[in-house]
Amino acid sequence: MSRAPPARSRPAALGAATLASALALLLALAPPPARAGALPGWPTGAAPAAPAPSPAPSPGLKRVGVVASLWPKLLGEDVLRPNEPLTGQLIKLDGAAKRYRLRDLKPSADYEVRVSYPASIPASLAFEWSGVPAPDAAAPGRAATRRLLDTDKAIFSTDADGGGPGGKAPLLLLKAARRSVHKDGPEGGPDQLVFDIVLAELWFGVLPKDTLPVIVAAGIALLAALLLAPIWAGRLFPALVNWVTAGRGGAPSPRRRASPPPEDGAAAPGPSPARQRSQRARRAAP
Repeated sequence: MSRAPPARSRPAALGAATLASALALLLALAPPPARAGALPGWPTGAAPAAPAPSPAPSPGLKRVGVVASLWPKLLGEDVLRPNEPLTGQLIKLDGAAKRYRLRDLKPSADYEVRVSYPASIPASLAFEWSGVPAPDAAAPGRAATRRLLDTDKAIFSTDADGGGPGGKAPLLLLKAARRSVHKDGPEGGPDQLVFDIVLAELWFGVLPKDTLPVIVAAGIALLAALLLAPIWAGRLFPALVNWVTAGRGGAPSPRRRASPPPEDGAAAPGPSPARQRSQRARRAAP
């Protein structure tokens, strides 16, 4: 007759159940294993989603941008912005006008359009504003033209909305005409004029802002002249005069050296031997 296995004691069974419950609780609270590509510093269970890529512009939008950038060229216009000169421009003499669209104008400001060209090609320039009749070229604000040597200028003012003569983005028409007759007739000489054009903002309505470096340099030179004038007049200029009139290195010339004054009771020195010989020769002459 077989014997039954001895039953475990109650304290041992209770300890085993407690240990199993503790292991189950630890497994439940433990974090899940890290996934591949998880960022450090973020909870492994909730990695941040990567930002969605921005949608690429459609081909239609690209075409619209290209057409907008080339639109002035398609209309035969050049865009002129403040302080962005256009160099090497060409215009046909006695031909069609060249068109410039003015952009980025400030409200209630004064501007000038300055055109410079070589004197080797005698020409006269004429400025016209599209949409503004010639007698009313001073609206809005003021608009006028001026010629200085081989530079022509058109001065105008903008209104409170940044509009110039003729509208929000004024259109300038530039014409060039011959100012002389070539020796070979109307067909002789160049038929085109090369020029540079710039749109400059004015200070106080008369002074272009792009002349600031020249003004600063002139002010420094004037200040230096005022500071050095006393030194020049008191020391340098007299020393220079003495050096020029006296001879080398500022030493007095021997011919112009003054003779020492005679001592008391001594006779004054007579003329030199050469002078005495010349005097005797004049006396002996009939």
